[in-house]
Amino acid sequence: MVAISIIFFISLAVIILFISAKIKSAKIGRYSLIDNPSLDEKVLVLERDLSLIWGHFASSVRIFFFEFVPREIKTVPSKVFAIIRSLHNHVAPKARKYLRKKGSVSFFLKHIADHKDNLNRQEK
Repeated sequence: MVAISIIFFISLAVIILFISAKIKSAKIGRYSLIDNPSLDEKVLVLERDLSLIWGHFASSVRIFFFEFVPREIKTVPSKVFAIIRSLHNHVAPKARKYLRKKGSVSFFLKHIADHKDNLNRQEK
């Protein structure tokens, strides 16, 4: 709560500083904080360049979110299905082999649990 109060008072001080600078510049009749014309020109060129860069970035983000993402979202269910199918194809033969030998699903699940416990013990 104290941190939020500190941030609030700092931002309030900055806003009051900006408003007082604007009021002072309006009373003096100077609307730019930069008096040097060559520096003013450099700032304008920098502003133009940054606006061009921002426009390019914004258009790239717009293309990504409104064209690429919806197209990829349509393929997600088929990719998930392919992953599940490959996992099933990997596990199913082992399951069939153990079920043929022992004949029960509970034995197969117990064997998997024992195998997992052995792996966990080996890692430690």
